[in-house]
Amino acid sequence: MVTVIVIIGFSVFISYFGPLDRAPRLRATGRSPDGELLVKVFKQQQSLFPVFRVGIHVRIYDRQNNLLFDKFIFEDGWWHWDVGDMYSSVEFTKDEIHVGPGYSPGDYYAIKRAELK
Repeated sequence: MVTVIVIIGFSVFISYFGPLDRAPRLRATGRSPDGELLVKVFKQQQSLFPVFRVGIHVRIYDRQNNLLFDKFIFEDGWWHWDVGDMYSSVEFTKDEIHVGPGYSPGDYYAIKRAELK
């Protein structure tokens, strides 16, 4: 009985606070229409103590798999599922890459193609 209570308690803890590791979890990917850029969006636990922090991490690669962009675009003190839902799509325009949506359907994080290494 004690084992079941411990397992349930641990499961509730993980579902609320997130995993106890810092491994990035892939949330979205996108390839540009011309095939030149690959965008990967990760959700990653940044710290456990003193504050539970989670971030949305974006990496952009070129056709030869060279890293062009590597940045946390969002950080907050909670893990809940909606953080991953907030940044679950990648869209390409002529001059920008949009990762989002954020808090509202039109709220995207814009990355200018000209700023890529």
